[in-house]
Amino acid sequence: MPNQNRVKAFLFNEVSVFIYLWIIYLFLPELLDLESSGMDLELDEVILTGFYFILATLNNFALIPRYLSHGRQWRYLLVILGVLLLFSLGEETVLEWLLDDDERRIDFGMRGVTHAFVRMGTIVIIFGSFKLIWDHQERLQQMSALEKERVESELKFLKSQINPHVMFNHLNSIYYYTLEKSDKAPQMLLKLSEIMRYMLYEANERFVSLQKELDYIRNYIDLEKIRLEDRGEVKFEVEGDTDNLRIAPLLLISFIENSFKHSMQTQDDDIWIQINIDIEDDWLEFRAENSWSQPREEPDGRPDQEGIGLQNVRKRLQLLYPNRHSLHISRSDDLFLVHLRIKLHHGKH
Repeated sequence: MPNQNRVKAFLFNEVSVFIYLWIIYLFLPELLDLESSGMDLELDEVILTGFYFILATLNNFALIPRYLSHGRQWRYLLVILGVLLLFSLGEETVLEWLLDDDERRIDFGMRGVTHAFVRMGTIVIIFGSFKLIWDHQERLQQMSALEKERVESELKFLKSQINPHVMFNHLNSIYYYTLEKSDKAPQMLLKLSEIMRYMLYEANERFVSLQKELDYIRNYIDLEKIRLEDRGEVKFEVEGDTDNLRIAPLLLISFIENSFKHSMQTQDDDIWIQINIDIEDDWLEFRAENSWSQPREEPDGRPDQEGIGLQNVRKRLQLLYPNRHSLHISRSDDLFLVHLRIKLHHGKH
């Protein structure tokens, strides 16, 4: 495979493609001449073609990179016009005398220089266009690679913020139950180990099996139910076929964690949390509702702001599901609601 990549890079780099185009330009008129019995290039045609090749090479690999690619359009225009004029005069003087072309000498003068200028200007435009298109495609590829790298780096950063945030809450709870010597501590540790196994070995991929993500969510909810004790009711329902569907890992957990956080911060004993996930035609519809009685303003009078979890999940949705999701978050005096729809990825890998 490495050898194939090297051969491909050698055969299809800018210089190689430039030469291929020049060969086509050189032989295409002969190939299209139906009256010709085959290749019949005269010596003067070969020499003139080489002269034009030098001009095109100078323009593509020296003038355009030095001037046009750096935004010096007017300087490039002046330089290329000067070069074309020099090459035109060179063709009408030195080359015609060397080739001993009596017929072309008759046409020597401004008319001949003008014809040469037009011919070489056409060549500069044709091969210069190739150069500009090639450079444009390379810039697009570089921008795409940089954007992909930026997205990957940002996703890793966002996920690194999510994992410790979730784990910290669980460990605090287990520590509390351990101090109380509660029988719930071993069960919580078992659930936590399953959650940690998923985070460490499964959630490192950009997309994971939807079923594995749902199993992780179910373990998390079971763990939170233990913490909730008898203060309320939690319902978690999943409908639809999850086979062969993939989702970004740790995407929904911030909403679920938020529901439990809101409910447990209250002193009420009638807490309720309802989480529904419906899958249909590769679309996942997530709905989380929970009781809400926290003041909508902080003690300092500022409006309550979204926590780091919700901010991160918004950014991840924008990066991973552009134009493939809708998210609505609303709250009233006693209800907090999250409604998310995302178009899932299909496939096993």
